[in-house]
Amino acid sequence: GDTSSSYYEPNEKLWIIDKSGSYRFTGTGNNDNPIIIKNINTGTVKIYLNNVSINTTTRSALLINKNVTVQVYIYLQNNNYLSTSNYSAACLQKNNTANLTIDNAPNTTTMGMLTVSKAGNGAGIGGGNNDSGDDITISGGSVTASSSNGAGIGGGYGGSCSNITISGGSVNAK
Repeated sequence: GDTSSSYYEPNEKLWIIDKSGSYRFTGTGNNDNPIIIKNINTGTVKIYLNNVSINTTTRSALLINKNVTVQVYIYLQNNNYLSTSNYSAACLQKNNTANLTIDNAPNTTTMGMLTVSKAGNGAGIGGGNNDSGDDITISGGSVTASSSNGAGIGGGYGGSCSNITISGGSVNAK
């Protein structure tokens, strides 16, 4: 992504999304910066991931904070990878109660892919350690999500999950 953008935080080396709207991330294919979505209570958030590869040690690769009360869409283009070596965090961590939908990017002819791999107590997609992973819908794209101790998609170790919906696409979760 364009690190001169107003939503890039250079000191933290991460993207902070704090307004509804559409955000496009075109990755370099390795070591792109983490994304945090926070403090949004109106509209919708659309995140387009295109060849993004986020591998972080200290936090979730993509975090939807608990104070986000709006629908978040993640649209996939080409091959995308999220991972974290933080033992308690999820790779794509969802702390809020609003719905998250993962889908193929609209108006594209090729299937977008998301691979999420987690060693530790956080889920691949969903909750961190002892956190639930609720209200997740996958309606398109190819999603592969794994965690050694948490759910591939859902709650982290010790956490619950509800309202996980697979309505399309190809999903492999373990």
